Amino acid sequence: VDILRKDGYEMPWANDPEILAALRNSTLNRKGGFELLDRYQRKPLMVENQVRFATCFLPPTLNEPRSYPCKVSLLVEGIKIAQQHKKNLLVSAETFSVIYDDGVDMLADYLEPLWDDITIVVYYRRYYSWIRSVYDESKQANPFDSVVDMVTHQFSNPQSNYTPSLHIYTPELLQRLRRRFDDNQIVLMDFHDRSRGDAVESFYCHALPHAEQACQDIRSRGTGKKSNVRRTPDQEYRELISAAIEAGKIDPPKFPGQHQALIRGVKQYANNSSTDWPRVCLSKDVLERVWRYSLETERALFPSRFQNSTAESNMRLDYDKAAVTYLCRLDLPQLLRHERWNRFFQSWRLNQTSN
Repeated sequence: VDILRKDGYEMPWANDPEILAALRNSTLNRKGGFELLDRYQRKPLMVENQVRFATCFLPPTLNEPRSYPCKVSLLVEGIKIAQQHKKNLLVSAETFSVIYDDGVDMLADYLEPLWDDITIVVYYRRYYSWIRSVYDESKQANPFDSVVDMVTHQFSNPQSNYTPSLHIYTPELLQRLRRRFDDNQIVLMDFHDRSRGDAVESFYCHALPHAEQACQDIRSRGTGKKSNVRRTPDQEYRELISAAIEAGKIDPPKFPGQHQALIRGVKQYANNSSTDWPRVCLSKDVLERVWRYSLETERALFPSRFQNSTAESNMRLDYDKAAVTYLCRLDLPQLLRHERWNRFFQSWRLNQTSN
């Protein structure tokens, strides 16, 4: 925040009285950022308030406004930033991706009288990578047991209310934004293009105007984010443990330390890798549909890229890896029938019983 201020940026959520009061009762985490100890359960309030700024422009029937309702005081603070402090405004929230036409109009009507220069940064992610991320983030809210089920349903029933609508994906989002904002106001960034650094470096150093100090700081610290798919650490080990508990092979851990010990035990027993575990993947028909849509989208958004004769083949290699890894689900029934894992869980249960 302080470095962005040196670049002429101000954030309405940083001046919010609720944040300032909360920070007085906060502690520094290992990364040097503030996290709350109270009802926010250590969730950074600054991030939450960026979402609550964004949801002021979303229909109230969506999940985001219900979880993080619009905070009008943030909009008022944004006006003060423009009129009194003559500063740039910065708000970053994935929630903006679900903005509808009327929300785009509201956003334009809010920004245009206050700032002469408006920049909207949109990050593109290949569909097959994006859909896995959507599944991971919405796992608690959707009715599907795996990304395989969700993607299969998506391409069998494209109008279903229970699947992530393409309404929130990059092409349709850009179409809505262009109703009110000119092309020179919209910066499209490629999440997969590492020639400008990772997503964090490319944002501060190439997408965000006049952020020289922030860019220098990011480059000096290094962000180290290289993965194209955001996955929870030890996710597949946790899935196996949950399946073993549900199957009655082991008892649920009674306290967090025991649960962490179980994860470490499974991970060590698997030699720190789950890549050779059996999986259930998408059918050939659905895989082909996902590939065609992913390729057509990238061709439409970055046509010059495909003047290179290897662009499509390189993308296909990346897709083929996805098709047998993160676009699959673990075959947990088969894994639990494996004699080796049965021995492990029997040994774990005996040890817990003796203790």
